[in-house]
Order: sequence, then C-alpha cells, then structure tokens
Amino acid sequence: EKPADGYYIGLIHEGLVVAHHAGVTELNYDSFIPIANMTDTPQWLAAYADAPYDTIEEFYAYAQANPGKVNFGMTLKGVAHAWGASMAEQLGTEFNLIPYEGTGDRIKALAGGFIDVTVTDYASVVQFVENGDLKLLAVCTEERNPATPDLPTLIETGYDLVFSVRRGIVVPLETPDEIVEVLAKALADTAADPEFVTDLANMQIDTLYLDQTQYINYMSTLDTNTAAIASQLQ
Repeated sequence: EKPADGYYIGLIHEGLVVAHHAGVTELNYDSFIPIANMTDTPQWLAAYADAPYDTIEEFYAYAQANPGKVNFGMTLKGVAHAWGASMAEQLGTEFNLIPYEGTGDRIKALAGGFIDVTVTDYASVVQFVENGDLKLLAVCTEERNPATPDLPTLIETGYDLVFSVRRGIVVPLETPDEIVEVLAKALADTAADPEFVTDLANMQIDTLYLDQTQYINYMSTLDTNTAAIASQLQ
C-alpha cells in the first residue's frame, strides 16, 4: 500500500486486465484511479505469406469454415492470448492457440510458417512484410493507420475488436480529487508537448492521450471483453 498523496503514481496497460482474468493477480484497472492514457502501440493482424487468405474477409471465412485449424501465435496468459480468444469468440469459431515467450519468438514462428497468424506491432513485422515472408490482413485499432492506409480495421469489417498496447497513469484509490486534477492537467500538457511526442515516436510508440472518462471507458470495455473469455485464459 502506497500513500495516496499524488507522489506515488503507477503505469498500467492491457496486460493487467488480462492477468486479472487469468487469475494471476487480484488487481485490476479499477483497483486504482485511472487518470489518463498516454501512449499507444497499435497492433496489426499478420499472416504467414503462404496462408490461404489474402484479405481479412477471406481469413474470417476460412476461420469460420475450419474451426481449430488456424494456428494463432500468442503469449500464454498475456495480452495476445486474450486477443486470439476474443477474436475467435466474436467470429464464432476456434483457433489453435500456440504459446510463445514473446513477440520476437512469435514473429519468427510466423515467418517460418509454424503458425498461421498473430497480432503484432508494425515495427516488429515491417521487415518481414517487405521481404515477402509475411502479409498484413488488418489493423486492429479504431481508425485506419497511416502506415497501412489500404488495410481495413477489424471494426469496419463488423467486429467490435480493438487490439492495442496502451499505457496509462493511475494513482491509489484514496488519492484526493484535487490531486487527481493537478496530475490530470500535467498529463494533458505533457501529451501535447512536441518533445514528448517526438521522443516516443523515435521509439516507435504513438502518443494517445485519453482523458479520465475516455480512458475508463476504454478499460471498462476491455475488461468486459476479457471477462467473456476468462475461462480460456486459465
């Protein structure tokens, strides 16, 4: 327990919600006061180059016609595990979820054809896509991404799915409102600082400022979607 005095702040992302529903921790996003989201690492659905689908619609059709046949790379009890299970749930099918230690291992497996699809950030796959080892089927954010303007989102193809790694600032539950307001103002100012934006961009991370209401809405939806597939995370 840390003092709720505004000097102890925390950083969380989607992994906390997944870990909660996987039974790894009792803590969840609402074990704290979320103040604002600050960063975003958007994700794409990537496929092995020789996979028998070239568009997201063809992938949906294949996955629905072949339950359990799509080998989906993920990290056990991690965010990518929840992404795979959530997508299968909404498609009304099953994936063969195959665990790897991290993103790097998953991408190598995908490029080698050991798995069929995975969800990943752009920086991790762009070289493989340019080499022809992988292909991208969709971007997994609310809007299309400038890096791949021709690729649709999962939302525009009919599914309420957003896969991203977003890092936000939280404080202990007992933190007084006036302190929360001071921190909220400071975070809003920071997110608008060109130097902050540039420093993040140099690390392949986008700035995505969501105020308290927007951030809580995002995390609440994520929590609901993750709860729906919690049994598959055990």
